Amino acid sequence: MLRDRVTRALYLLGLSQPKTLFRSTVVSLDFSDPYVPERMLAAAYGVAMSMWADPRGKAVQTALPALASELVKRMFALKGKSRTTHALMQDYALGVIELARRVAPRCIPTRDLPYLRKPLKSIRSRFPAIKNISDAVEDVKSVLHMDFENYTLGRLVKGRGNYDFKHQDYQTVRRRILWRLASLGYTEEEFATIDGSIARGNRDRDASRVDRYGKKYSWIAFYEMYGVRRMAANLSEWNDDRPSDVDIDPSFPPAPRRWEPPISGILDTAPLEPLGWLGCGLAPDHEGLLRRNAVDGVQGPWILIEGYIEESPNQGAARDDKRRIFSFLWARFVAGSLVEDLLGLYLAGDYPGNFMIPGPTSDHYTYAGEIPWSDRFGSSLHSASGDAVSHVENAFPAYDNAGPQAGIPVEVPSCVWAWESYHSAMNQVGGLHFLAPALSAGLDLVNHSRETDLFDQGGVRATIYVDTKSEDIGLDCHLLFIREDLLNRYLANCGKELVWFVWGERDMQVDTFETRSDEWSDIYQRYENIHKQAYVWNQERCEVVVRS
Repeated sequence: MLRDRVTRALYLLGLSQPKTLFRSTVVSLDFSDPYVPERMLAAAYGVAMSMWADPRGKAVQTALPALASELVKRMFALKGKSRTTHALMQDYALGVIELARRVAPRCIPTRDLPYLRKPLKSIRSRFPAIKNISDAVEDVKSVLHMDFENYTLGRLVKGRGNYDFKHQDYQTVRRRILWRLASLGYTEEEFATIDGSIARGNRDRDASRVDRYGKKYSWIAFYEMYGVRRMAANLSEWNDDRPSDVDIDPSFPPAPRRWEPPISGILDTAPLEPLGWLGCGLAPDHEGLLRRNAVDGVQGPWILIEGYIEESPNQGAARDDKRRIFSFLWARFVAGSLVEDLLGLYLAGDYPGNFMIPGPTSDHYTYAGEIPWSDRFGSSLHSASGDAVSHVENAFPAYDNAGPQAGIPVEVPSCVWAWESYHSAMNQVGGLHFLAPALSAGLDLVNHSRETDLFDQGGVRATIYVDTKSEDIGLDCHLLFIREDLLNRYLANCGKELVWFVWGERDMQVDTFETRSDEWSDIYQRYENIHKQAYVWNQERCEVVVRS
């Protein structure tokens, strides 16, 4: 969309000229079109997220407190002329203010802090009581297309089922939305023709889509109503504090680094024939990835925290070679007294999948620039006061009729940032692994501009994340590493040890498996295609110990 590209341009401008962007953002608060200040605030927040802790961000860090002070005065204080219930504008502004206070803790007077605490009691709804809304607002109802009217507006209402247009609370919300559309100036007479033209021009040009006026005004009304419902705690149980309909990540994260790790080469020596391949018992050797002196030329040493590697024949291989092998490389933290029990259960079982080993939680609506400092990232892994807590679940639980029972508690050290690409063509990066909040907070790590890695307080790289797909060499992998000294410090502080579960399957390409699976079903049923190894990190000697 055009406005997404403009927002990115403003963000990039702000990285080099923050005072100019911040000053223009304050001026935009007086604009009558909420689209303008919303995106100015988005760009300003994006710049703040990117540079607040970056050693190269002195200009941003210097300008942030003044911007935050203006936003408090205009958007949240009792006499602020730019107060709004628009959920995204509120969130962008509050994010800027939070980061300014991290840079300059006293930049907001103590007397103003109550204005910033949700539910933001200083802000009043612009929507009138339902009895004061004329039936004339129904004249603009054609703006609300079916999906928006049912699904999008429906998410604002507790206890409403899909297509329940008679739900009383829903009818109230819908009528107020129509009132806001009319008050913004939308009429069929003035906008139906141009909206039709825009809609026709948008076909097959997703990257260049332009919003219809009706769509634009509908989203303004929606976000303003979202803020009203959020303040009153009347949102659907499916909604979070941030709208799932958020349309852009204003930190514009870059693609992660590509690095081709050494592959095992198992396909070069294993049987070519499918039955022989699946049941050969061979396992790839990935031990060299668990601890590395350098990754992609960056000196460590580095310890692998989370990984996945899939190997398949390269493009030069015979076309009829449909073999593949994939491996999970999972680090989990466990109390030292439970290491042997944990390894015993893992090595004794036939199949360690089906959630027998707890996996990382996923986070869908956090902005990349909010990792790791915001309690929005991995929100379920924070206490009510906002403090990060360890992600601990039971591994290898026993099952009976009552469900999962006792297992061995392990800490999962990573979290998936699962931003979905449909939000905007400008945000196509997602599905990346980061350290879980407890590690980032416990080690005082911060983000830097245009990086998917995290850094320590001295500005030294603390993590490395790589995500590589290469058909040329038949590789698909993602790997998350942490600096060895930081890992050792965290393990010492929490009194735990690191165990690696390295396991996966010798497999066939999906198209081949689907047509010939009956030939190999006995091998799969007996788990003869599974490979697994176990390793333990020895902190004292800084070495990987094989336990399988």
